[in-house]
Amino acid sequence: MVVLFLTFYLIWSAYCMVVNLVRAKRIGLPILIRYIAPTNPLWIVAGNSVITICRWMPFGIGYFTRFYATGWASNDRHKVHVDLGDAFVLVSPGEILKQMKTFRRDVRMVQMLSVYEENVFTFSGQEWQKHRKATMVAFAHIGQSVWEESLLQTDKMLQEWLDFEGPVKTVAEHTKVLTINVLSETLFSGSCIEGDSTGSDGKDTSRPHRDSLRSILFNLIHILIIGSSKLESWWMPTNMKRTSRAVGAFRQFVLHLIEEEKAKKSTSKKTQQRLVSALVRACEEHNQEGHHLRRFVISENEIVSNMFVYAVAGMDTTPITLATAIVFLSAYSEYQDWIAQEISFHTPHGSLSPLSFETFPKLKRCMAVMLETLRLCHPVSQLIKTTGETAEVITLGSRQILIPPNTPIQINLSAMQTHPQFWGSDSLSWNPQRWIVSRSSLEGDLSMETLLPDTFGQYIPWAVDQHVRPGKKYFQVELVAVLAKKIGDYRVEPYMNSGETIEAARSRALGIAMETQSKALLNEMRNPDKLGLVWSKREVSTRY
Repeated sequence: MVVLFLTFYLIWSAYCMVVNLVRAKRIGLPILIRYIAPTNPLWIVAGNSVITICRWMPFGIGYFTRFYATGWASNDRHKVHVDLGDAFVLVSPGEILKQMKTFRRDVRMVQMLSVYEENVFTFSGQEWQKHRKATMVAFAHIGQSVWEESLLQTDKMLQEWLDFEGPVKTVAEHTKVLTINVLSETLFSGSCIEGDSTGSDGKDTSRPHRDSLRSILFNLIHILIIGSSKLESWWMPTNMKRTSRAVGAFRQFVLHLIEEEKAKKSTSKKTQQRLVSALVRACEEHNQEGHHLRRFVISENEIVSNMFVYAVAGMDTTPITLATAIVFLSAYSEYQDWIAQEISFHTPHGSLSPLSFETFPKLKRCMAVMLETLRLCHPVSQLIKTTGETAEVITLGSRQILIPPNTPIQINLSAMQTHPQFWGSDSLSWNPQRWIVSRSSLEGDLSMETLLPDTFGQYIPWAVDQHVRPGKKYFQVELVAVLAKKIGDYRVEPYMNSGETIEAARSRALGIAMETQSKALLNEMRNPDKLGLVWSKREVSTRY
């Protein structure tokens, strides 16, 4: 039976491959062939393990390991477009993926994020507008809470690192803990890892969302591919069944928070500044303003779904970017001093403790570090689009290219954000200063510095046009707060291995930051644990 199934699968794959190859040739663009579809569930789960094994073999460096790795574009960056041109067609047994710059969003490719219900990531059209507005209103209310909690959690993390004997090799894990704590406090009701989590009855009130979120995130790829309901099947492993129960537990936890917020509102009791309360308040306030706003109201299940996707996004993209930025900074002590100069300029009393949320937009150099890190090492290497129901015509030089209907499109962010055509000869160099323009000829006059836009033609880390992620400000506030606290008060250096110079250690740190790999759904540093970091208190004389 198994042999028959495999035979049928191979025949069907070969047929699809031929059909797609014929369609691709009609388009008239260069063709890149993959005999395993990028969306093949089995390959998503096991592909990178196969690639890792192949790298150890004599033929390990080549076409297969370059283009078959999940998230291959994040490491390849602009090289594939140097080889094949501005646009090409990727042909596989499953689909055609064409790399280019425009076209509408393809919500079909993100439907697997509908673990609970449709949400701001999976809706399109008017429904997407409704959810986007609701979540943007909600995020607008929690910026200060994110800032304050980020500073608090960074203090705790730094103290732990300073007390640790020897180099810190857990920057990736610790930034995830920090992010979970900030996210749990500002989206839900309390810290996931630390802090008093017991209620008046002595029970652990943080455990429902703490344990369920941990279980969901650890097995997220299985939930998205198999489906939470199927994980309860009798033949599934015990840990998969436990994950399915965690999905239900998380729903009940958020529904409880919603009812709690409604009860507080009815009694005029002050609510905490967290996302779930802001979502409930935004929907109710908007609903009271008139009949035009009826469309704005989102259901409780949709609130649960939105909370879930923001928790998933926040627990992955933020710590990945933060950890990568820290490793980059360890390789460039001059940029640490550059940031410290700005922080000292805005904190004349020499302490970040009273640093208010109003200071956030002034820390342009910290923002520049974040933007440059996202430019080189974005957790998402490709933006998903589609031609829709009708064919689309694009112009490449003097040629008119007809793209067939319902063709999936992927904008290669990693290539667009590193191509020398747009970024110059140092396009692969980590240089945060490229984002700062000074309007003053006086050295040290930071008040006249201007930050370049965080979104433009060749740089779209938060998508484009109307589809800018509502959580963008949350992401920026948290990263700037953490960087300001860490680099304002401390220095970080790569640990020197036996016989290694500091220059060699910094070069090694740079290589670790630049080498990425897709883990689950996002791209992150492949081997962050191979780098040890040493933290030390910044001397007062070096705080400018």
